[in-house]
Amino acid sequence: MYTNAKASGPQGIRVRTEDWPASARELGSLTELCSQPLPAMDGRPLTRWACRCLVVLARRIGVTVHGLEHVAPDQDPFVLAVNHTQKLEALLLPALLAFYRGGRQVHFLVDWNFLLIPGVATLIRMNRPIVVTRKPARPAWLNALRPLFRAPAPPFMLARKHLETGRSVGLYPEGTANRCPDRLMRGLRGAAKLALDTGVPVVAAGIRFPSGRNTEFSPFQICFGAPLQPGTSADAGGDLAGWHERIMRQIAVLSGKSWGPSNPRTKHETRHPSLAS
Repeated sequence: MYTNAKASGPQGIRVRTEDWPASARELGSLTELCSQPLPAMDGRPLTRWACRCLVVLARRIGVTVHGLEHVAPDQDPFVLAVNHTQKLEALLLPALLAFYRGGRQVHFLVDWNFLLIPGVATLIRMNRPIVVTRKPARPAWLNALRPLFRAPAPPFMLARKHLETGRSVGLYPEGTANRCPDRLMRGLRGAAKLALDTGVPVVAAGIRFPSGRNTEFSPFQICFGAPLQPGTSADAGGDLAGWHERIMRQIAVLSGKSWGPSNPRTKHETRHPSLAS
């Protein structure tokens, strides 16, 4: 369980969990927000400043966070698996996690296309991500730059090394932003495989939009669920497909969406009719 300092949240970011300590409070001023200790970022003043700025942005948007005790630093290492709804999450979610974890980061697998965006690339790199170069870029001529973003080792091996050395990693199993309001994509099995290979738990998380509007800068909720232990239940049983299904169904519960093994995998098939152009 978090101490008061870690459980506190800035004004506008309402932390609400059923078993949240009664002494938890919200930081009520920008001064208090800026004085929140981030000891794990000592020696990285620009990263600490950027983290605070992104948390201020989340506060202004009206982000709500639940279940932070499940991603506390004393829970490391874990694999965080969360649904993906919009590009802004690639900035806000890692910053919020670092802020509430005293500056200790969760290292996300990030599509290299984000690193082609000036400014955004700088903010993402501050979180020390694991870069994935699977998707092609648009326009196509940018693909000539792809070799510059490839790490010496495959992303999965880097993520596994992080976990084996006590650092947590984050993945979006859907693999792309999914604006469908009621269905998750089928998802990729990377989170399930990492957990089975290393024996670390998976923390499933869900992002939902209470207003029903999923646009950039719309208020949204993030709910972190209790850790799922790999291979400890009959429906997982060490089987990759069953374990992946267990993770995705937990994300579905937390995000308020439905999931099934027959759900479409691609972005365009999954789009809700009301969002079609």
